Amino acid sequence: MALGAARTQPHRTRPWAHFGLAAVVCAGCTAQVEPPAFALPALDRATFDVDAGPLLATRCGDALCHGRADRPFVVYSVGRHRLDPAKTFLSSPLDPTERDRNFASTLGFVDHPTPHRTTLVRKALGQMGHKGGAVFEAPSDPPLQALAAWMSGEAARRSPP
Repeated sequence: MALGAARTQPHRTRPWAHFGLAAVVCAGCTAQVEPPAFALPALDRATFDVDAGPLLATRCGDALCHGRADRPFVVYSVGRHRLDPAKTFLSSPLDPTERDRNFASTLGFVDHPTPHRTTLVRKALGQMGHKGGAVFEAPSDPPLQALAAWMSGEAARRSPP
């Protein structure tokens, strides 16, 4: 050994220390995700079929947007994307399965009890990633207000029985 060189000891580890570290790392993998601190509203299907569904079909159902089966948010619409390709471009009304799927697809993006904080509205306003950009000009845009009224339950309360 050279004069003045520090003497080093081989690095010793404690075998149990590796298990402790592994336990801490894995604990993060198995942690339960807390549910949101709010309840989502029960959305009225009949009002959707009359108000929100046709609005979304008109604004979002183009083949370049959500009128395609490969999109996370799929919209079937008259004269455009249809479940039965033979009905594409026809003016026949949506069938019950297409209306069911539009409703289910929309529910996946109504993820907050306040309509203007939902993914659906924030994307449509261009406030979060949306390849189509802003679909509505502002929160005060009347079609967006109609959509928000459905999401908040106001439209169902206004409708006569």
